[in-house]
Amino acid sequence: MFRKTFFITLILASLCLLCLSGCTLPPAESQLPAAESNVEAPVAYIAAEEESPEAAEEEEIIHWSLHVDYPMGNSIRLMNKSADLVFLGRYISYERTENTLKDPKDEYALNRIYRFQIDQVLKGEEERKEVEISIPYERMYNFDEYEAVLQEAFYIEPELEQSYILFLKKSPRDRYFPAVEPYMVLIDEEGVAHMQSNLLLPEEERSELSRGVFRYEDGKTVTVQTSRLEEEGFTDKVSGRHLDDILKEFGVEAK
Repeated sequence: MFRKTFFITLILASLCLLCLSGCTLPPAESQLPAAESNVEAPVAYIAAEEESPEAAEEEEIIHWSLHVDYPMGNSIRLMNKSADLVFLGRYISYERTENTLKDPKDEYALNRIYRFQIDQVLKGEEERKEVEISIPYERMYNFDEYEAVLQEAFYIEPELEQSYILFLKKSPRDRYFPAVEPYMVLIDEEGVAHMQSNLLLPEEERSELSRGVFRYEDGKTVTVQTSRLEEEGFTDKVSGRHLDDILKEFGVEAK
């Protein structure tokens, strides 16, 4: 069997995929128009290696390796360091799904938009009581004649009417998006914190979330592996802490 293996490394600027705007879309729609944002096209570096030249060509397997630089923080101090704004409040509704790529070129990056009620501003300035939070959800990658659709490995669906602390940045169009991974800390009814991150999942589950296998009619198979959940030794230094203790790091008291 004649097999070619392609390794593709994508280097994306940190947080570029989180910039906002674009056309409002139903979650299941596949044809996505362009949207205004600051997202740029990824730069790909391609290397080819041939194997078994004497065999007949029957199958081709393509491996895409996606590496994205993204800030990490396993403590309130590190999460706060990456954030421009920190809110205490609750998600009150899911609003819509948007394509955030400025120039899609047959690709798209979907963010889910949620409405968030602010109970307390812990860092930064925001006078509004409700804002929109844009959370990266799904991305389609297109190389040559092949495409692959992956759910963002960091995506966790927030619970509505549940208290959270969010660590955020603000887009030029007044939309908020995650500043760091993790960016979300759930506060339970007893006031106890629970870090929300897929980095805390067992290795097998993390691997499953960061890999996709796609088979096409021409017999070719594309395997996509991202580096997003490969953070080894990530330790949670937030869960178990009480809200009152966390608020002391911001120099405020619970209202």
